[in-house]
Amino acid sequence: MAKQFMESNQLTEIRPTKFGKGVFAIAPIQKGTNLFTVEHTWLHLKFDDTKRLGRKESYALQIGIDDYILLRPPVLCLNHSCDPNCGFNSQLQLRTVKNIKPGEELFWDYSTSMFEHSWSMKCNCGTALCRKEIKDFDLLPHELQDKYLKMNIVLPFIVDVIKQRHAKRA
Repeated sequence: MAKQFMESNQLTEIRPTKFGKGVFAIAPIQKGTNLFTVEHTWLHLKFDDTKRLGRKESYALQIGIDDYILLRPPVLCLNHSCDPNCGFNSQLQLRTVKNIKPGEELFWDYSTSMFEHSWSMKCNCGTALCRKEIKDFDLLPHELQDKYLKMNIVLPFIVDVIKQRHAKRA
């Protein structure tokens, strides 16, 4: 039986997937819906701390140049896609960027939170837009960076670094 969360609105549940576990819609979800918020208070780590996690390093979400938080379900169960239907806004709220049908899995692009130049992963999302490798935001094609920035689904510390780089070039 799938674990339920978001009890008040009954929008999602955790279910098995080819990736292990995933988060699925159990009702129609409109584009622009905030589904859940990552708690800043949950175990803060530095980059070196994440390396000591070993295989569980991917359980940490980068929220600053040397600032990470350890994820818990349901966010921990969200899988990557190079053609995401969700993304995290500046308040670390998972927001839908497309309409989502019941039974559809929720995906976000992990690259929108990565800026450490240390971790990459082979991508098996299987979408037509698959890049074959998940890596840092600044290593994405510029058109895709611009698209994600306009969608407001890039974590704020990355947006700040990108703005600083553009200011230095001007």
